[in-house]
Amino acid sequence: MRLLIVVSLCASLCPARGPVAWAAAGRSRAQPRRESRRPPFRYVIISNRVDVPAGDPGDAVREMTILLDEKAFSEKTLRELFRLVLRRYPEPARLTATVYTSLEQLGTPEEAEQGVLSEVGDTNPASDHYHRAVLIRTKDGGKLIRYSTSLPVLGLKTIALEDANSRRP
Repeated sequence: MRLLIVVSLCASLCPARGPVAWAAAGRSRAQPRRESRRPPFRYVIISNRVDVPAGDPGDAVREMTILLDEKAFSEKTLRELFRLVLRRYPEPARLTATVYTSLEQLGTPEEAEQGVLSEVGDTNPASDHYHRAVLIRTKDGGKLIRYSTSLPVLGLKTIALEDANSRRP
């Protein structure tokens, strides 16, 4: 009976609900909160694989597919996303990350099984109706972003990212 009263009292005094709030209510001293590591936009890594052509690790390339919240699509967001991806995946040296903003742009597992002809290119009619981008890190450390600037997509703008080590005084 006493336990039930204590739990009810704690629940009524704690503004937030759940085990974390109850544990926080039992603290004797205030502890500083850790700063949130949540980026200001939402994204999901759909696929992430490393290919090693001909078994040569020096030619390895990481290929990623990322779904980004369409409302957040901007050059500023792409720069920040690229920074996060590069920090999380420093290896291998070569990286290609394709960024989409709608599920309509992504193939289902059944569509992926069918394969595509490289000569035909992207045959998905939805591709030009949603923003997209490609983040590229080359073997020699070069970095660039190619992204759509308008809808329907008529072309991609390319920006080269300056590496901190390549800046001249």
